[in-house]
Amino acid sequence: MACEDQTLKVDALWRVERIYRKQLVEEPGDNVARVSLAWCLFMQALHRAGQESTASPLELAVPPEEAEPETEQPDHDRDSTYLLQDCLRQALAVLQLSPNPRDHSDVERLQTLIKLSGGDALLADSEEHARRVLTQLTRELMDVDSASSRRLRRGPQRRPSNPA
Repeated sequence: MACEDQTLKVDALWRVERIYRKQLVEEPGDNVARVSLAWCLFMQALHRAGQESTASPLELAVPPEEAEPETEQPDHDRDSTYLLQDCLRQALAVLQLSPNPRDHSDVERLQTLIKLSGGDALLADSEEHARRVLTQLTRELMDVDSASSRRLRRGPQRRPSNPA
């Protein structure tokens, strides 16, 4: 009975995750949904880490006959590291893009819990990856801006007239 109760709670996290991901597809700038998704992924990572620490590898896999391919549930086989990395990607995106101090506070709390749970190295890797992505994006924007400036300085391009 207790196992069924836990399964229901985890299933609820998967459903909530799906709702937040759908919201972010429709509205990528929704930082409340992105922070909420990060928290949801963090809770799933904690649950999965507990399973990983107490179960054998064979017990962690979902038997094919129990899988439900018709539903759009997230992959049950994601390990705790994957879930935590995804959590950090979502959280760091908010930290970099949101001007809202409350969003920053939520992310900082999440980062603190990740550090307390031993995820320092994963957090550092994720922060470095986020810096690289932001740097690349900035370069691309500057290249586009630079190309636009050159076109404006040259003026409109005239096509040769074709005397036909």
